Amino acid sequence: MWTALWAAKEYKMENCFNCNLSKTLQQSHIIPEFFYKYIYTNDHKFVVVSEDNENKTKIQQKGFREELFCYDCEELLSAKETITAKFFNDIISKNYTNLNAKEISNNILLIEKYNYDEIKKCLLSILWRASISGREEFLNYDLGPYNQIIKKIIFSKNPIPWYKFPIHISKVKLGNTYTSDLLLVHKKGKYKNIHLYSITLAGYNIDYYITEEFENKNFEIYFLNEKFCGITAISLKDLKLNQRLITRFNDSDIVNFYNKHK
Repeated sequence: MWTALWAAKEYKMENCFNCNLSKTLQQSHIIPEFFYKYIYTNDHKFVVVSEDNENKTKIQQKGFREELFCYDCEELLSAKETITAKFFNDIISKNYTNLNAKEISNNILLIEKYNYDEIKKCLLSILWRASISGREEFLNYDLGPYNQIIKKIIFSKNPIPWYKFPIHISKVKLGNTYTSDLLLVHKKGKYKNIHLYSITLAGYNIDYYITEEFENKNFEIYFLNEKFCGITAISLKDLKLNQRLITRFNDSDIVNFYNKHK
């Protein structure tokens, strides 16, 4: 079952999860704030939905946060988030101000000349933050020995090749319609012998393949890479979510919330 509303705490001195120095920790977002703008109601609220919290939903007014990083490390992540926010804002609005993008078909968007390295590191940082988080929403995310490896990649100035922890992005459709107000956490999956983590942000599904070297180099077209990003489409049912979670969106407590907080 998912947690209740985040209770604000005073900042405290503990070791930062990145630099490991004893500094004042910030209320760090697990998922960057710009993704929440697509699920907030007009009065800046959203509700957490799980398959087992019927009539026990808790209204959220801020994204999931936790005391993880010092101010300086927050700023390092923030720079990557700014670049990534522009990327997603453009593809969601179809206003390709900062991108060289073209729709090859209804199901494929091809993006060239984008800041691959910073965007990939930002997306990896979301997975890493979920893994080190103590919040119940993210208990399914546990990178184990890869925590330190991915942390080094995120904060390194060295470029990351596409086949190292490759990432695939797909647009989620409900029938024939894309909706940006969808944020989902998933259970761990598997692709052949590779562990697979997924998270859906602003209606885009992010698949993380947990391997330091993806063996089939011919699959480059399906992943974020240095030359282009190919975003495909996927139906909600193909995400293989618990069916009860999907039907929860039609339950009276959820419907009443969105009728009240439009």
